[in-house]
Amino acid sequence: MEITYLGHAGLLIRTKGVSILCDPWFNPAYLYSWFPFPSNDHIDKELIANPDYLFVSHLHKDHFDNKFLASVVNKKSQVIVPDYPTTQYKQAFDELGFKNFIHAENFKPIELEKNVNIVLNALTNPTDGPLGDCVLIVSDDENVVINQNDAHPIELDSLKAFGPFDAHFLQYSGAIWYPVVYEMRQKEKQRSLLNKRRNQLERAYNYAVNLGSKHIFPSAGPPCFLDPKLFDLNDFGDPFNIFYDATVFIDFFKAKNKSNDQFIHLIYPGSEIKLSKHGCELSHQNIDDGFLAYSDKASYLKRYQQEKLPIIEQFNTEAVKLRRNLFQEIKQWFEPLMQQANFICQGINGRILLEDKDNKIILDFLTKEVVQDEQRPCKYRFYFQDGMLAYCVTQHLTDWVNELFLSLRFCAQRDDLYNEYVYSFFKSLDDEKIKYVESFYANKPPIKELIGCKEYLIQRHCPHMRADLLKFAEIKNNVLTCKMHGWQFEIDSGRCLTSDDRKLFSVKKSSETEIPIVGELEIE
Repeated sequence: MEITYLGHAGLLIRTKGVSILCDPWFNPAYLYSWFPFPSNDHIDKELIANPDYLFVSHLHKDHFDNKFLASVVNKKSQVIVPDYPTTQYKQAFDELGFKNFIHAENFKPIELEKNVNIVLNALTNPTDGPLGDCVLIVSDDENVVINQNDAHPIELDSLKAFGPFDAHFLQYSGAIWYPVVYEMRQKEKQRSLLNKRRNQLERAYNYAVNLGSKHIFPSAGPPCFLDPKLFDLNDFGDPFNIFYDATVFIDFFKAKNKSNDQFIHLIYPGSEIKLSKHGCELSHQNIDDGFLAYSDKASYLKRYQQEKLPIIEQFNTEAVKLRRNLFQEIKQWFEPLMQQANFICQGINGRILLEDKDNKIILDFLTKEVVQDEQRPCKYRFYFQDGMLAYCVTQHLTDWVNELFLSLRFCAQRDDLYNEYVYSFFKSLDDEKIKYVESFYANKPPIKELIGCKEYLIQRHCPHMRADLLKFAEIKNNVLTCKMHGWQFEIDSGRCLTSDDRKLFSVKKSSETEIPIVGELEIE
Protein backbone atom coordinates (compact mmCIF):
# COMPACT_ATOMS: atom_id res chain seq x y z
CA MET A 1 0.00 0.00 0.00
CA GLU A 2 1.38 3.42 -1.00
CA ILE A 3 0.21 6.68 0.59
CA THR A 4 1.15 10.16 -0.59
CA TYR A 5 0.73 12.88 2.02
CA LEU A 6 -0.86 15.96 0.42
CA GLY A 7 -0.70 18.25 3.43
CA HIS A 8 -3.12 18.87 6.32
CA ALA A 9 -5.54 15.89 6.21
CA GLY A 10 -4.95 15.15 2.53
CA LEU A 11 -3.93 11.64 1.46
CA LEU A 12 -3.76 9.68 -1.78
CA ILE A 13 -4.00 5.97 -0.95
CA ARG A 14 -3.10 3.43 -3.66
CA THR A 15 -3.23 -0.32 -3.39
CA LYS A 16 -4.06 -3.25 -5.70
CA GLY A 17 -4.75 -0.87 -8.57
CA VAL A 18 -7.25 1.18 -6.52
CA SER A 19 -6.75 4.86 -5.62
CA ILE A 20 -8.61 6.79 -2.91
CA LEU A 21 -8.21 10.55 -2.62
CA CYS A 22 -8.89 11.81 0.91
CA ASP A 23 -9.59 15.38 2.09
CA PRO A 24 -7.53 17.35 -0.46
CA TRP A 25 -7.13 20.97 0.68
CA PHE A 26 -5.20 23.56 -1.34
CA ASN A 27 -7.15 26.85 -1.32
CA PRO A 28 -7.55 29.38 1.52
CA ALA A 29 -10.36 28.55 3.93
CA TYR A 30 -12.58 30.40 6.39
CA LEU A 31 -12.66 33.88 4.89
CA TYR A 32 -9.02 33.65 3.73
CA SER A 33 -7.76 33.14 7.27
CA TRP A 34 -6.52 29.51 7.06
CA PHE A 35 -3.77 28.26 4.73
CA PRO A 36 -2.23 24.75 4.58
CA PHE A 37 0.92 24.35 6.67
CA PRO A 38 3.45 23.58 5.34
CA SER A 39 2.51 24.89 1.92
CA ASN A 40 1.42 22.21 -0.54
CA ASP A 41 1.46 24.42 -3.65
CA HIS A 42 4.20 22.22 -5.13
CA ILE A 43 1.98 19.12 -5.28
CA ASP A 44 1.31 18.14 -8.90
CA LYS A 45 -2.49 18.37 -9.03
CA GLU A 46 -2.70 16.31 -12.21
CA LEU A 47 -1.28 13.29 -10.39
CA ILE A 48 -4.23 13.29 -7.99
CA ALA A 49 -6.93 14.49 -10.37
CA ASN A 50 -8.30 11.08 -11.38
CA PRO A 51 -8.83 8.93 -8.30
CA ASP A 52 -11.08 5.91 -8.47
CA TYR A 53 -12.70 6.97 -5.20
CA LEU A 54 -13.04 10.26 -3.36
CA PHE A 55 -13.46 10.45 0.42
CA VAL A 56 -14.05 13.75 2.18
CA SER A 57 -14.52 13.24 5.88
CA HIS A 58 -16.80 16.23 6.43
CA LEU A 59 -17.72 19.62 5.03
CA HIS A 60 -15.31 21.81 6.97
CA LYS A 61 -13.57 23.98 4.38
CA ASP A 62 -10.08 22.68 5.23
CA HIS A 63 -11.34 19.22 4.17
CA PHE A 64 -14.03 20.02 1.60
CA ASP A 65 -12.13 22.30 -0.79
CA ASN A 66 -14.95 22.97 -3.22
CA LYS A 67 -12.79 25.06 -5.55
CA PHE A 68 -10.22 22.28 -5.94
CA LEU A 69 -12.87 19.56 -6.23
CA ALA A 70 -14.78 21.53 -8.86
CA SER A 71 -11.82 22.48 -11.03
CA VAL A 72 -9.40 19.55 -10.70
CA VAL A 73 -10.97 16.24 -9.60
CA ASN A 74 -12.54 14.01 -12.24
CA LYS A 75 -16.32 14.01 -11.78
CA LYS A 76 -16.42 10.30 -12.67
CA SER A 77 -14.67 9.48 -9.40
CA GLN A 78 -16.94 7.60 -7.00
CA VAL A 79 -17.71 9.64 -3.90
CA ILE A 80 -17.81 7.64 -0.65
CA VAL A 81 -20.74 9.06 1.35
CA PRO A 82 -20.72 8.63 5.15
CA ASP A 83 -23.90 7.67 6.98
CA TYR A 84 -24.92 11.23 7.84
CA PRO A 85 -28.44 12.18 8.99
CA THR A 86 -28.98 15.15 6.66
CA THR A 87 -28.73 15.54 2.88
CA GLN A 88 -26.28 18.47 2.89
CA TYR A 89 -23.19 16.28 2.31
CA LYS A 90 -24.44 14.63 -0.87
CA GLN A 91 -25.99 17.90 -2.07
CA ALA A 92 -22.59 19.58 -1.80
CA PHE A 93 -21.08 17.05 -4.21
CA ASP A 94 -24.13 17.13 -6.49
CA GLU A 95 -23.65 20.86 -6.88
CA LEU A 96 -20.02 20.29 -7.95
CA GLY A 97 -21.06 17.85 -10.67
CA PHE A 98 -20.25 14.49 -9.04
CA LYS A 99 -22.78 11.80 -9.95
CA ASN A 100 -21.36 8.49 -8.72
CA PHE A 101 -21.92 7.76 -5.03
CA ILE A 102 -21.27 4.86 -2.67
CA HIS A 103 -23.29 5.09 0.55
CA ALA A 104 -21.41 3.55 3.46
CA GLU A 105 -23.31 2.35 6.52
CA ASN A 106 -21.62 2.78 9.86
CA PHE A 107 -19.09 0.00 10.58
CA LYS A 108 -20.27 -2.05 7.59
CA PRO A 109 -17.29 -3.14 5.43
CA ILE A 110 -17.46 -2.37 1.71
CA GLU A 111 -15.31 -4.21 -0.82
CA LEU A 112 -14.13 -1.69 -3.42
CA GLU A 113 -12.13 -4.25 -5.37
CA LYS A 114 -10.86 -7.72 -4.58
CA ASN A 115 -8.98 -7.61 -1.25
CA VAL A 116 -9.49 -3.86 -0.91
CA ASN A 117 -12.05 -2.92 1.74
CA ILE A 118 -13.17 0.22 3.53
CA VAL A 119 -15.03 0.83 6.78
CA LEU A 120 -16.49 4.17 7.90
CA ASN A 121 -17.43 5.47 11.32
CA ALA A 122 -19.64 8.53 10.86
CA LEU A 123 -20.18 10.77 13.88
CA THR A 124 -23.52 12.58 13.99
CA ASN A 125 -23.61 14.63 17.19
CA PRO A 126 -24.54 18.27 16.41
CA THR A 127 -21.16 19.25 17.85
CA ASP A 128 -19.27 17.02 15.37
CA GLY A 129 -17.96 19.12 12.51
CA PRO A 130 -20.71 20.71 10.40
CA LEU A 131 -23.24 18.19 11.78
CA GLY A 132 -20.88 15.31 11.08
CA ASP A 133 -17.34 13.96 10.91
CA CYS A 134 -16.01 10.60 9.81
CA VAL A 135 -13.21 8.05 10.27
CA LEU A 136 -12.01 5.95 7.32
CA ILE A 137 -10.36 2.53 7.53
CA VAL A 138 -8.72 1.09 4.39
CA SER A 139 -7.39 -2.46 4.23
CA ASP A 140 -5.86 -4.80 1.68
CA ASP A 141 -4.57 -8.33 2.19
CA GLU A 142 -1.41 -7.04 3.93
CA ASN A 143 -2.08 -3.73 5.69
CA VAL A 144 -4.75 -1.74 7.50
CA VAL A 145 -4.74 2.07 7.71
CA ILE A 146 -6.98 4.21 9.89
CA ASN A 147 -7.48 7.80 8.75
CA GLN A 148 -8.97 9.62 11.73
CA ASN A 149 -8.39 13.11 10.29
CA ASP A 150 -9.92 15.38 12.97
CA ALA A 151 -12.83 13.18 14.01
CA HIS A 152 -13.26 12.36 17.69
CA PRO A 153 -14.72 8.84 17.66
CA ILE A 154 -16.08 7.31 20.84
CA GLU A 155 -16.60 3.68 19.81
CA LEU A 156 -12.92 2.72 19.93
CA ASP A 157 -13.54 -0.98 20.51
CA SER A 158 -15.65 -1.12 17.34
CA LEU A 159 -12.83 0.55 15.40
CA LYS A 160 -10.15 -1.71 16.87
CA ALA A 161 -12.12 -4.75 15.72
CA PHE A 162 -10.97 -3.92 12.16
CA GLY A 163 -7.30 -3.75 13.16
CA PRO A 164 -4.58 -4.21 14.10
CA PHE A 165 -3.54 -1.02 12.33
CA ASP A 166 -0.28 -0.45 10.51
CA ALA A 167 -0.69 3.32 10.07
CA HIS A 168 -2.77 5.93 11.91
CA PHE A 169 -3.30 9.49 10.62
CA LEU A 170 -4.77 11.84 13.22
CA GLN A 171 -5.33 15.44 14.27
CA TYR A 172 -3.13 16.62 17.14
CA SER A 173 -3.41 20.42 17.26
CA GLY A 174 -5.91 23.22 17.67
CA ALA A 175 -8.61 24.00 15.13
CA ILE A 176 -10.94 26.20 17.17
CA TRP A 177 -11.45 29.82 18.16
CA TYR A 178 -11.67 29.25 21.93
CA PRO A 179 -10.08 30.70 23.97
CA VAL A 180 -8.00 32.64 21.44
CA VAL A 181 -10.61 35.26 20.52
CA TYR A 182 -12.12 35.68 24.00
CA GLU A 183 -11.48 38.79 26.05
CA MET A 184 -10.29 37.66 29.49
CA ARG A 185 -7.86 38.73 32.16
CA GLN A 186 -4.36 37.76 31.06
CA LYS A 187 -3.78 35.11 33.73
CA GLU A 188 -7.20 33.57 33.16
CA LYS A 189 -6.62 33.46 29.41
CA GLN A 190 -3.17 31.94 29.79
CA ARG A 191 -4.60 29.30 32.09
CA SER A 192 -7.35 28.50 29.57
CA LEU A 193 -4.85 28.34 26.71
CA LEU A 194 -2.54 26.08 28.70
CA ASN A 195 -5.43 23.75 29.57
CA LYS A 196 -6.61 23.69 25.95
CA ARG A 197 -3.11 22.91 24.70
CA ARG A 198 -2.63 20.12 27.24
CA ASN A 199 -6.07 18.63 26.53
CA GLN A 200 -5.39 18.57 22.79
CA LEU A 201 -2.07 16.80 23.27
CA GLU A 202 -3.54 14.32 25.74
CA ARG A 203 -6.51 13.57 23.51
CA ALA A 204 -4.36 12.83 20.47
CA TYR A 205 -1.98 10.76 22.57
CA ASN A 206 -4.83 8.71 24.01
CA TYR A 207 -6.27 8.02 20.58
CA ALA A 208 -2.87 6.92 19.29
CA VAL A 209 -2.21 4.61 22.24
CA ASN A 210 -5.74 3.19 22.47
CA LEU A 211 -5.98 2.41 18.75
CA GLY A 212 -2.49 0.94 18.92
CA SER A 213 -1.22 1.46 15.39
CA LYS A 214 2.40 0.49 14.72
CA HIS A 215 3.08 3.79 12.91
CA ILE A 216 1.62 7.19 13.86
CA PHE A 217 1.44 10.11 11.41
CA PRO A 218 0.35 13.47 12.90
CA SER A 219 -1.73 15.23 10.25
CA ALA A 220 -4.87 17.38 9.92
CA GLY A 221 -3.44 20.49 11.46
CA PRO A 222 -2.64 23.12 12.30
CA PRO A 223 -3.27 25.67 9.56
CA CYS A 224 -1.14 28.78 9.35
CA PHE A 225 -2.49 32.33 9.50
CA LEU A 226 -1.09 34.70 6.87
CA ASP A 227 -3.37 37.71 7.15
CA PRO A 228 -1.34 40.36 9.06
CA LYS A 229 -4.26 40.75 11.50
CA LEU A 230 -4.00 37.05 12.39
CA PHE A 231 -0.30 36.33 11.90
CA ASP A 232 0.49 36.31 15.63
CA LEU A 233 -1.77 33.27 16.04
CA ASN A 234 0.99 31.13 14.52
CA ASP A 235 3.11 29.22 17.02
CA PHE A 236 6.74 30.26 17.29
CA GLY A 237 7.47 28.37 20.51
CA ASP A 238 4.88 30.01 22.75
CA PRO A 239 3.89 27.50 25.50
CA PHE A 240 0.36 28.96 25.52
CA ASN A 241 -0.27 28.58 21.78
CA ILE A 242 -2.93 26.02 20.75
CA PHE A 243 -1.86 25.96 17.08
CA TYR A 244 1.46 24.18 17.69
CA ASP A 245 2.90 22.10 14.85
CA ALA A 246 3.62 18.39 14.53
CA THR A 247 7.07 18.60 16.13
CA VAL A 248 5.45 19.56 19.46
CA PHE A 249 3.15 16.53 19.45
CA ILE A 250 5.94 14.20 18.37
CA ASP A 251 8.09 15.35 21.31
CA PHE A 252 5.10 14.96 23.65
CA PHE A 253 4.37 11.46 22.36
CA LYS A 254 7.95 10.28 22.64
CA ALA A 255 8.27 11.64 26.18
CA LYS A 256 5.18 9.74 27.35
CA ASN A 257 5.38 6.54 25.32
CA LYS A 258 8.26 4.37 26.47
CA SER A 259 7.00 1.07 25.06
CA ASN A 260 9.01 1.30 21.80
CA ASP A 261 6.28 -0.64 19.96
CA GLN A 262 4.82 2.46 18.25
CA PHE A 263 6.72 4.75 15.89
CA ILE A 264 5.76 8.36 15.21
CA HIS A 265 6.82 10.19 12.04
CA LEU A 266 7.11 13.79 10.84
CA ILE A 267 5.77 14.08 7.29
CA TYR A 268 5.65 16.91 4.75
CA PRO A 269 3.37 17.55 1.75
CA GLY A 270 4.77 15.15 -0.81
CA SER A 271 6.01 12.52 1.66
CA GLU A 272 5.60 8.96 0.37
CA ILE A 273 4.70 6.15 2.78
CA LYS A 274 5.02 2.55 1.62
CA LEU A 275 3.46 -0.15 3.78
CA SER A 276 4.00 -3.86 3.37
CA LYS A 277 3.99 -6.96 5.53
CA HIS A 278 7.64 -6.19 6.19
CA GLY A 279 7.04 -2.73 7.66
CA CYS A 280 6.99 0.94 6.66
CA GLU A 281 9.28 2.90 4.31
CA LEU A 282 9.18 6.70 4.30
CA SER A 283 10.61 9.08 1.68
CA HIS A 284 10.17 12.81 1.13
CA GLN A 285 9.77 15.17 -1.82
CA ASN A 286 10.51 18.89 -1.56
CA ILE A 287 12.33 18.10 1.69
CA ASP A 288 14.33 21.36 1.83
CA ASP A 289 11.26 23.60 1.79
CA GLY A 290 9.31 21.30 4.12
CA PHE A 291 12.20 21.12 6.54
CA LEU A 292 12.44 24.93 6.71
CA ALA A 293 8.77 25.09 7.71
CA TYR A 294 9.84 23.57 11.03
CA SER A 295 13.50 24.57 11.42
CA ASP A 296 13.07 28.28 10.49
CA LYS A 297 9.35 28.73 10.85
CA ALA A 298 9.23 32.51 11.22
CA SER A 299 11.19 33.17 8.00
CA TYR A 300 9.26 30.44 6.19
CA LEU A 301 5.88 31.95 7.13
CA LYS A 302 6.98 35.49 6.26
CA ARG A 303 7.91 34.31 2.78
CA TYR A 304 4.66 32.32 2.49
CA GLN A 305 2.73 35.39 3.63
CA GLN A 306 4.23 37.59 0.91
CA GLU A 307 3.13 35.08 -1.73
CA LYS A 308 -0.49 35.06 -0.50
CA LEU A 309 -0.93 38.67 0.61
CA PRO A 310 -2.47 39.91 -2.69
CA ILE A 311 -5.41 37.48 -2.52
CA ILE A 312 -5.92 38.14 1.20
CA GLU A 313 -6.03 41.91 0.64
CA GLN A 314 -8.41 41.48 -2.28
CA PHE A 315 -10.83 39.46 -0.16
CA ASN A 316 -10.71 41.95 2.72
CA THR A 317 -11.34 44.87 0.35
CA GLU A 318 -14.31 43.16 -1.29
CA ALA A 319 -15.79 42.17 2.08
CA VAL A 320 -15.65 45.75 3.37
CA LYS A 321 -17.61 46.89 0.30
CA LEU A 322 -20.51 44.69 1.48
CA ARG A 323 -20.96 46.64 4.74
CA ARG A 324 -24.54 47.71 5.49
CA ASN A 325 -27.29 47.57 8.10
CA LEU A 326 -28.25 43.89 8.32
CA PHE A 327 -31.01 44.01 10.92
CA GLN A 328 -34.01 43.28 8.69
CA GLU A 329 -32.20 40.58 6.71
CA ILE A 330 -31.11 38.72 9.85
CA LYS A 331 -34.50 39.18 11.49
CA GLN A 332 -36.34 37.69 8.51
CA TRP A 333 -33.85 34.81 8.29
CA PHE A 334 -33.31 33.90 11.95
CA GLU A 335 -36.69 34.40 13.59
CA PRO A 336 -38.47 31.53 11.75
CA LEU A 337 -35.59 29.24 12.76
CA MET A 338 -35.77 30.37 16.38
CA GLN A 339 -39.49 29.61 16.40
CA GLN A 340 -38.69 25.98 15.54
CA ALA A 341 -35.76 25.69 17.93
CA ASN A 342 -37.39 24.96 21.28
CA PHE A 343 -34.55 22.86 22.70
CA ILE A 344 -31.87 25.21 21.40
CA CYS A 345 -33.67 28.22 22.86
CA GLN A 346 -34.00 26.47 26.23
CA GLY A 347 -30.36 25.49 26.08
CA ILE A 348 -29.11 29.00 25.31
CA ASN A 349 -31.55 30.52 27.81
CA GLY A 350 -30.39 34.07 27.10
CA ARG A 351 -29.39 36.57 24.45
CA ILE A 352 -26.57 36.82 21.91
CA LEU A 353 -25.15 40.11 20.61
CA LEU A 354 -23.82 40.36 17.03
CA GLU A 355 -21.93 43.60 16.50
CA ASP A 356 -19.75 45.30 13.90
CA LYS A 357 -19.34 48.94 12.79
CA ASP A 358 -22.77 48.96 11.12
CA ASN A 359 -24.82 46.65 13.35
CA LYS A 360 -25.77 45.94 16.92
CA ILE A 361 -28.20 43.06 16.66
CA ILE A 362 -29.56 40.99 19.56
CA LEU A 363 -30.77 37.41 19.14
CA ASP A 364 -33.19 36.98 22.05
CA PHE A 365 -33.68 33.26 22.63
CA LEU A 366 -35.96 33.99 25.59
CA THR A 367 -38.58 35.62 23.37
CA LYS A 368 -37.47 34.01 20.07
CA GLU A 369 -37.01 37.31 18.28
CA VAL A 370 -34.29 39.44 16.71
CA VAL A 371 -34.20 42.98 18.12
CA GLN A 372 -32.11 46.13 18.35
CA ASP A 373 -32.99 46.90 21.97
CA GLU A 374 -29.67 47.89 23.51
CA GLN A 375 -31.16 47.69 27.02
CA ARG A 376 -31.44 43.90 26.93
CA PRO A 377 -28.39 42.29 28.60
CA CYS A 378 -26.63 39.60 26.54
CA LYS A 379 -24.82 36.54 27.94
CA TYR A 380 -22.81 36.07 24.74
CA ARG A 381 -21.27 38.91 22.72
CA PHE A 382 -19.49 38.69 19.35
CA TYR A 383 -17.66 41.61 17.69
CA PHE A 384 -16.76 41.02 14.03
CA GLN A 385 -14.17 42.51 11.68
CA ASP A 386 -15.45 44.87 8.99
CA GLY A 387 -17.52 43.17 6.33
CA MET A 388 -17.41 39.62 7.75
CA LEU A 389 -20.98 39.59 9.04
CA ALA A 390 -22.21 41.14 5.81
CA TYR A 391 -20.32 38.53 3.78
CA CYS A 392 -22.12 35.67 5.58
CA VAL A 393 -25.52 37.30 5.06
CA THR A 394 -24.82 38.15 1.42
CA GLN A 395 -23.72 34.57 0.71
CA HIS A 396 -26.60 33.23 2.84
CA LEU A 397 -24.20 30.84 4.56
CA THR A 398 -26.20 28.33 6.57
CA ASP A 399 -23.25 27.26 8.72
CA TRP A 400 -21.51 30.24 10.32
CA VAL A 401 -19.41 27.98 12.53
CA ASN A 402 -17.87 26.48 9.40
CA GLU A 403 -16.95 29.90 8.03
CA LEU A 404 -17.27 32.95 10.26
CA PHE A 405 -16.31 31.53 13.65
CA LEU A 406 -13.48 29.33 12.40
CA SER A 407 -12.05 32.37 10.61
CA LEU A 408 -11.11 33.85 14.02
CA ARG A 409 -11.97 37.24 12.52
CA PHE A 410 -13.80 38.39 15.64
CA CYS A 411 -13.46 38.79 19.37
CA ALA A 412 -15.93 37.55 21.97
CA GLN A 413 -17.12 37.85 25.55
CA ARG A 414 -19.43 35.65 27.60
CA ASP A 415 -20.90 35.74 31.08
CA ASP A 416 -21.55 32.00 31.30
CA LEU A 417 -19.43 28.93 30.71
CA TYR A 418 -19.31 27.12 27.37
CA ASN A 419 -22.76 26.38 25.91
CA GLU A 420 -22.90 24.01 22.95
CA TYR A 421 -26.43 25.15 22.01
CA VAL A 422 -25.05 28.52 20.90
CA TYR A 423 -22.91 26.93 18.21
CA SER A 424 -25.47 24.27 17.34
CA PHE A 425 -27.73 27.16 16.33
CA PHE A 426 -25.11 28.94 14.24
CA LYS A 427 -24.25 25.80 12.27
CA SER A 428 -27.93 25.05 11.58
CA LEU A 429 -29.25 28.10 9.77
CA ASP A 430 -31.76 26.38 7.51
CA ASP A 431 -34.90 24.33 8.02
CA GLU A 432 -33.38 20.88 7.45
CA LYS A 433 -30.47 21.40 9.82
CA ILE A 434 -32.50 23.01 12.58
CA LYS A 435 -35.05 20.19 12.44
CA TYR A 436 -32.29 17.58 12.71
CA VAL A 437 -30.63 19.29 15.67
CA GLU A 438 -33.95 19.72 17.47
CA SER A 439 -34.74 16.04 16.84
CA PHE A 440 -31.32 15.05 18.19
CA TYR A 441 -31.79 16.98 21.41
CA ALA A 442 -35.32 15.63 21.79
CA ASN A 443 -34.10 12.05 21.49
CA LYS A 444 -30.80 12.04 23.34
CA PRO A 445 -30.02 8.44 24.24
CA PRO A 446 -30.59 7.51 27.89
CA ILE A 447 -27.75 6.28 30.08
CA LYS A 448 -27.14 2.67 29.06
CA GLU A 449 -24.00 1.68 30.98
CA LEU A 450 -22.37 2.52 34.31
CA ILE A 451 -18.82 2.21 35.54
CA GLY A 452 -17.42 2.14 39.05
CA CYS A 453 -15.50 5.20 40.22
CA LYS A 454 -14.32 5.18 43.84
CA GLU A 455 -17.49 4.62 45.93
CA TYR A 456 -19.77 5.79 43.11
CA LEU A 457 -21.33 4.48 39.94
CA ILE A 458 -21.17 6.97 37.07
CA GLN A 459 -22.30 6.93 33.47
CA ARG A 460 -19.76 5.35 31.15
CA HIS A 461 -19.90 8.02 28.46
CA CYS A 462 -19.11 11.69 29.03
CA PRO A 463 -22.22 13.94 29.04
CA HIS A 464 -20.42 16.38 26.72
CA MET A 465 -19.66 14.32 23.59
CA ARG A 466 -19.99 10.75 24.89
CA ALA A 467 -16.30 9.89 25.11
CA ASP A 468 -15.70 6.52 26.77
CA LEU A 469 -14.66 7.43 30.32
CA LEU A 470 -13.08 4.01 30.81
CA LYS A 471 -10.46 5.19 28.34
CA PHE A 472 -10.47 8.98 28.69
CA ALA A 473 -11.14 9.69 32.39
CA GLU A 474 -8.61 11.05 34.86
CA ILE A 475 -9.46 11.39 38.57
CA LYS A 476 -7.91 13.90 40.96
CA ASN A 477 -9.30 15.38 44.19
CA ASN A 478 -12.80 14.01 43.58
CA VAL A 479 -12.91 15.66 40.13
CA LEU A 480 -13.20 13.60 36.95
CA THR A 481 -11.57 15.12 33.86
CA CYS A 482 -12.51 13.75 30.46
CA LYS A 483 -9.27 13.95 28.49
CA MET A 484 -11.02 14.09 25.13
CA HIS A 485 -11.99 17.74 25.60
CA GLY A 486 -10.98 18.56 29.16
CA TRP A 487 -14.48 18.74 30.65
CA GLN A 488 -14.60 18.29 34.42
CA PHE A 489 -17.24 16.89 36.80
CA GLU A 490 -17.53 16.43 40.56
CA ILE A 491 -17.81 12.67 41.11
CA ASP A 492 -20.16 12.75 44.11
CA SER A 493 -22.62 15.40 42.89
CA GLY A 494 -22.19 15.01 39.12
CA ARG A 495 -21.96 18.81 38.85
CA CYS A 496 -20.18 20.00 35.71
CA LEU A 497 -17.36 22.44 36.39
CA THR A 498 -16.96 23.32 32.70
CA SER A 499 -20.49 24.23 31.65
CA ASP A 500 -23.88 24.83 33.22
CA ASP A 501 -25.81 22.67 30.76
CA ARG A 502 -24.40 19.23 31.59
CA LYS A 503 -24.42 16.85 34.55
CA LEU A 504 -22.69 13.53 35.15
CA PHE A 505 -25.00 10.75 36.37
CA SER A 506 -23.55 9.59 39.68
CA VAL A 507 -24.98 7.41 42.46
CA LYS A 508 -23.56 5.51 45.43
CA LYS A 509 -22.52 1.94 44.70
CA SER A 510 -25.05 0.78 47.26
CA SER A 511 -27.89 2.19 45.15
CA GLU A 512 -30.21 -0.17 43.29
CA THR A 513 -30.06 0.21 39.54
CA GLU A 514 -31.07 -1.81 36.49
CA ILE A 515 -28.42 -0.13 34.34
CA PRO A 516 -25.58 -2.62 33.65
CA ILE A 517 -22.19 -1.99 35.28
CA VAL A 518 -19.50 -2.70 32.69
CA GLY A 519 -16.20 -1.74 34.29
CA GLU A 520 -14.22 0.00 36.99
CA LEU A 521 -12.09 3.09 36.56
CA GLU A 522 -8.49 2.67 37.60
CA ILE A 523 -7.56 5.38 40.10
CA GLU A 524 -3.88 6.24 40.18
